[in-house]
Amino acid sequence: MNGVSICILTYNVFFYNRLAIDQIRKNTRVVDYEILVYDNGSTDGSREWLEAQPDVTVFRGEGNGARHGMALDFLTRRAKYPICCTLCSDAFPTSPEWLTPAMYLDDKVFLTGTFRGGRICDYICPSYLFGWTEYLKRRTFVDQWPQWDTGELLAKQCQDAGLAVKSWMPQKADFQGRFRDDKMCDYNGWVWHTWWSGRKQTIPSLTDVEFESEYHDYVKDMLRKRYSLDY
Repeated sequence: MNGVSICILTYNVFFYNRLAIDQIRKNTRVVDYEILVYDNGSTDGSREWLEAQPDVTVFRGEGNGARHGMALDFLTRRAKYPICCTLCSDAFPTSPEWLTPAMYLDDKVFLTGTFRGGRICDYICPSYLFGWTEYLKRRTFVDQWPQWDTGELLAKQCQDAGLAVKSWMPQKADFQGRFRDDKMCDYNGWVWHTWWSGRKQTIPSLTDVEFESEYHDYVKDMLRKRYSLDY
């Protein structure tokens, strides 16, 4: 592995963005990497903070206008390293082993990451996905919601072409107890993924909705304690 391009779409999730960048820096030491962020028009100060980071390249969108798959297509087509990693805006590495799925890519396995389920076997969710950059540039993450989720058709195209997909199962994880059964965080020992903040980029009819601030307040407080954060 000669380098990884890390691709993130974000919109008004400053806390998660800062934590993600901090954790990427902390846990990515064995390979070269770049961080490519498509900011969808954030107004919470996250865009300005991201643009001030020397190891982050920010592409500007406006008005939350880009869907998740559209933004990931945009970013992967600008990646310079042979492997791309996609992370949701509220996902971040928790271990130096977080690049492990990238080690399983070869001339037959073209996608690896966390299994999400869905209409096809081994759908790799773009909340935590690794793939060959040249393959991704010729395919698309764009969904056909609600029939197909973001990245789901990509996995199907891969399988239809006779290429293998390797996945790892996530598990619900909560360091300090449950918030609600229908809200969850995924954790498989390598990455943490807080659900729901990214849904503003995937469901157009909900783009102006603030998703349950009390849920995110709960998760943020939990993560502040876990990582001794001062923000």
